[in-house]
Amino acid sequence: MEMDIQKNHRRKKIMLILLVFISVWISFGMAELILRAFYAQHYSIIADEKHLSYGHDDELGWFPVKNSQKGLKVTRKIIYTHNSKGFRDIEHGEKRKPRILFIGDSFVWGYDVAQEERFTEKLRELMPHWDILNCGVSGYGTDQEYLLLRKYFDEFMPDIVFLIFCQKNDIADNSSNVINGGYFKPYFVKVDGKLVLQGVPCPKSIHYFYMKHPLLLKSILIRAVVFQYYRLTLPQPVHVVDPTLEIILAMNHFVVSKGAIFFIGLEDQNEQLEDFLNRHHIASVQLKNSYTIPFERGSHWTADGHKYVSKKIYDFFKKRMVNNKLDR
Repeated sequence: MEMDIQKNHRRKKIMLILLVFISVWISFGMAELILRAFYAQHYSIIADEKHLSYGHDDELGWFPVKNSQKGLKVTRKIIYTHNSKGFRDIEHGEKRKPRILFIGDSFVWGYDVAQEERFTEKLRELMPHWDILNCGVSGYGTDQEYLLLRKYFDEFMPDIVFLIFCQKNDIADNSSNVINGGYFKPYFVKVDGKLVLQGVPCPKSIHYFYMKHPLLLKSILIRAVVFQYYRLTLPQPVHVVDPTLEIILAMNHFVVSKGAIFFIGLEDQNEQLEDFLNRHHIASVQLKNSYTIPFERGSHWTADGHKYVSKKIYDFFKKRMVNNKLDR
């Protein structure tokens, strides 16, 4: 009799556990269906180069993974390869020729173009007596490019630093601590006429959690929970007075103090910036062209656009040559 009671009790306990388990799964399934029906776009994961090919960086926000290779399709499938330093470039050994170091965002990195199609590769053909370095990192603002330059200048020892300024987003990027849908970055604020670095170490974006747990995050419900956790624990977006002009001056001062020359290529027209550069004797060249992929894809240069840009930069250098040396 007592044994029957124990068996009955055990059976009820098992049934209760099963009932709870089934209820949880039914609730989970219903929540998943509701989120998929009404909030799928809100919690969607956008596959981009900043977490497919890059990793988190405490100082810069993100940086390409060294010796990495990843494929990404925008208008076509492109394989992106990064060298032992983390740049999408050839390997550069000991300095044997004068060097031009290009910095910038996805226009320099080469969004949606093969490596051999970029303007830096075309310039190597046009300027064989120069060593051309491509240190572009997709998504960077001018502030991050300035920090990157300070970090790598002594290692690469360039004779010329050439900044590609992107009118479409650089000013907005320089004025905030978070861009591109949740990527945290360092930023500068102006205090008593000086630039003060803020936002470091940079918090890790939710995108890197997504990258490490792709199977787990196939569930929109789990994505929603993770999203809310990050929203509550990460810093709030910060917007500051635009420090772009001060950053450019600081970059120019740094380059000149190292005995090198500083130039700027302008992706689009900006009369205010061009007047500013002229007043401060910083030479620039206009690179605007119509060879771009469609606007919804970001208006980046196509292979023909990169070829056009390489010719513009080559002509810019050629006009400034005096006795086989570049004049400031």
